[in-house]
Amino acid sequence: MTVSTALLGTSQVLAVKKGTAWGTSAAVMGAGDGLSYLSGVANHSAPVYIDDSRGQVYSTDGILGPVTCAPKYSFFLRHNSSVKVAPDLLIALFMGTAGVPTVVTAPANTSIYKFAKDTSGLFASIARGVAKLDGTFAYVEDVPSAQVVGLTITGEAGPKPLTVEVDCIGTNKIVDGSGVNKTTTMNSVTSAETANGVNWSQLVFRLRSRDGVALSGTDIIYPSKWTLNMKRSMKGDYTGQVHTGSQDIIDQPSNLDMPELSLTLEFPIHSDNSRLAAQLADTRYKLDVTATGSVITGAVKYQHMWQFPHLQLMTVNPTDDNNRLKESLTFKIHGLSAATAGMPGIAEPLWWTVINKLATNPLA
Repeated sequence: MTVSTALLGTSQVLAVKKGTAWGTSAAVMGAGDGLSYLSGVANHSAPVYIDDSRGQVYSTDGILGPVTCAPKYSFFLRHNSSVKVAPDLLIALFMGTAGVPTVVTAPANTSIYKFAKDTSGLFASIARGVAKLDGTFAYVEDVPSAQVVGLTITGEAGPKPLTVEVDCIGTNKIVDGSGVNKTTTMNSVTSAETANGVNWSQLVFRLRSRDGVALSGTDIIYPSKWTLNMKRSMKGDYTGQVHTGSQDIIDQPSNLDMPELSLTLEFPIHSDNSRLAAQLADTRYKLDVTATGSVITGAVKYQHMWQFPHLQLMTVNPTDDNNRLKESLTFKIHGLSAATAGMPGIAEPLWWTVINKLATNPLA
């Protein structure tokens, strides 16, 4: 009896490349296209339609219906210490804006990703190489086009870096080697970053009333966990224009409704009723979160910074038990019609500023 050789999960390689034509794979052959990731697959399904004409007790054949493809991947958030595009590309695809980074002090550059109203036209090809024990690839899971519609960041006090989870709407999944990305091309892909995780100890949270003065050191708060949950409401339709065999494939997704944007901060201590009173008074807030890493050059350090100019408390939930009471705050994330003090120019719900070594526009 022949014994099958097990495939190795730890050696899988994920790669992403900005696409140019919806439904057509972009080649993920460059060394800068790889990503170090935790888990994820391109979930793929299709209904089976049977011929239910009279005169049959059970079906004798079926036809595969429209393709549903929902890629989902998770990563550790890292500081990009190279010139590779892939780590910043998924951020830019979801946020919707990028531009050429601004030089701070070479090789350090600043990129600002602003939450755009619309991300139509921004998508990527995503390929996952499934490895054998000898390091070669048994097959490649290729999603020709994927629109990034969801991004969730979670983190808590402790040794693990922050985790990013990305949700996509894809066209199709190809695994037979007939596509652009296959076993012979994935060998040139390398992971972009395997160190420089954004750790909880790097984070500084500052919160105060939205209409108050600029945030300062007196506004520092100390949550022990946070969750940033962002989901764009987008949908692709089966227009009959694109097929794979006899199956329909969606066209490029477009906006369906307003995005769902929320932020949860969990505190290890509930000491008074101030947040409960603030919720009843409908107090609005502004928040920035800054993660500062190691030195790039001189006094310039790696950084991720999230700026929220307008937060509205939705829930304040102190725990109810016999131990130390804790407190969880959940905010709705809004935009602004006019900028608030200390956050000039920010009308969008979120600006995500990154300082690293990337010198090119990831959306170019």
